[in-house]
Amino acid sequence: MPWNPARTKLPRARPASPGPTSPFPPLLPLSTALTLTYDTFFEPSNDLRPPGDLMTATPPESDPPPKSGAAWTFLTNHAHVLLCIAQTPTIRVREMAERVGITERAVLRILGDLETAGYLTKQREGRRNIYSISEHRPLRHPIESHRSVASLLALVLVAETAPREDDH
Repeated sequence: MPWNPARTKLPRARPASPGPTSPFPPLLPLSTALTLTYDTFFEPSNDLRPPGDLMTATPPESDPPPKSGAAWTFLTNHAHVLLCIAQTPTIRVREMAERVGITERAVLRILGDLETAGYLTKQREGRRNIYSISEHRPLRHPIESHRSVASLLALVLVAETAPREDDH
């Protein structure tokens, strides 16, 4: 006879019995528990506090300082890869990944995107690729579509002889 879930008997729920009371304080809501500090649990004076006071939440004093390195940048990873290629047309995928700060797989995906969209062509020479950028192509977003890739490269890549802004 095949199994029929409608005929399966489930165990009935038992009524809750009033068991012994716990010596521990009740659990805090998750939002409060996340603000507990190390000192709340491990400072020596906790041994002298009554049990209900052990789980007192302390609000965070301030936001943590920003980590070194920016959380976001004005240019996308696609632009960063394009800039790496503009600086060194024979650059390796591993070097691009290190410079941009992304994985090699992400660089390969970006290279595929740029090549499919016509911004980049690659030519195999021995064990290396030589990339060439189509500088005449317009930038993709409507806000900047009146500019070309060449204008982006000229904006970011500073010529060796041109004075920098911080030299003034």
